[in-house]
Amino acid sequence: MKYLAAEFSELVGAAALVRSKSPDHPLVLSVGATPTTTSIQNPVLSEADIGSADETTKKIAGLFAEAKEAGYALEVHAGV
Repeated sequence: MKYLAAEFSELVGAAALVRSKSPDHPLVLSVGATPTTTSIQNPVLSEADIGSADETTKKIAGLFAEAKEAGYALEVHAGV
């Protein structure tokens, strides 16, 4: 989960930079590695209330929400 959080955190930052240079360009945020893909199956991420989740899971949920709110499509896939 920590690796997934780190990947998405950097990706959201990079996407914001691209968006600042080209605001109308559609972006798909895509990460992929088998360990991060399997960690996204964490059942807490699919719950409406993540109040009981650990800080890393809360961070990931927040990053997902931030990315979706910014209009990015999200993709998580197995393999590099």
